[in-house]
Amino acid sequence: MSLDAAIQTALVRALASPETRDALRRALEPLRTAHSEPDDQAYTVADAARLSGYATDTILERISSRDLAAYKPKGCREWRIRRQDFRAWLVGGGVGAEADHLDPDEVAREMLARHN
Repeated sequence: MSLDAAIQTALVRALASPETRDALRRALEPLRTAHSEPDDQAYTVADAARLSGYATDTILERISSRDLAAYKPKGCREWRIRRQDFRAWLVGGGVGAEADHLDPDEVAREMLARHN
């Protein structure tokens, strides 16, 4: 195993620990309360993999297991992951309670409407 691979493996293990998740939750809480406007940023699977350090296959597995909320808008082949869902997953919150009743097409329409 190369040094870079060993460092990445150690970092991923450290980030997965309950202590690190709690520390990340505490650190990100001010950001969550500071933003009152809806967050319309969405990531592709490749973006989420790059930002998290996980492989794209891992991100897809988390989406398939419903640990990470993602949406496939009509006419789109790729998954989209809302920034708040991605952040919640990173800090161990998993899928938010609100994600269970969201319509992916409605989410996509709202996001597109804000950009037009």
